[in-house]
Amino acid sequence: MDVAAATMRRAARGLTTSWSVDAPSEAELDAVWRGARSALRASAVRDGRYLRSRFAATGGAEDGRYAFCTARGGMRLAGVAVVRRPSASSDPRLRNVRVATLSDIVFPPDRTDVGLALLGCAAQAARAVGADAILCSTSHPALARLLVRQAYVPLPGNVHVLLHDRTGTRWPQDLGAWWLARGDGEADEVF
Repeated sequence: MDVAAATMRRAARGLTTSWSVDAPSEAELDAVWRGARSALRASAVRDGRYLRSRFAATGGAEDGRYAFCTARGGMRLAGVAVVRRPSASSDPRLRNVRVATLSDIVFPPDRTDVGLALLGCAAQAARAVGADAILCSTSHPALARLLVRQAYVPLPGNVHVLLHDRTGTRWPQDLGAWWLARGDGEADEVF
């Protein structure tokens, strides 16, 4: 499956990827968000301020639990994914399988090369921290297609969204129109 997934990532050859517990700059993350949000019908804001405040190391006891995977075209940040390392102890139902979580991912949905590069980098980061598997919950068809191309096994979904909108905006009722991630609402802390 690794060979097949790597073959699918050939389109991403012009991009360089790396991962680190250090977050990209707020300005770089803002630029990625601006490039992605125009193609999304509905999503929580995933700008630099949010991503850094939610996932970046702050010097606390839980530092190092997230890795930032980046895909760059030259010096420009093209996309970012955030991987949560597996918990120190596995859920007993998983029989010691250590599960990393793809907590968030931001890239323009039409840039499959960037999405594939980020998924490859996320797999490297998860493997480096001792994960046996990666969990990714998503509602957007563009990301779901890329996950299947990377040999992720689709499981029946349980993504639930509660939106209380006081502005009167008519938000899409179709869950597939939303760009949601496992890290929304801190649901990435399960494993």
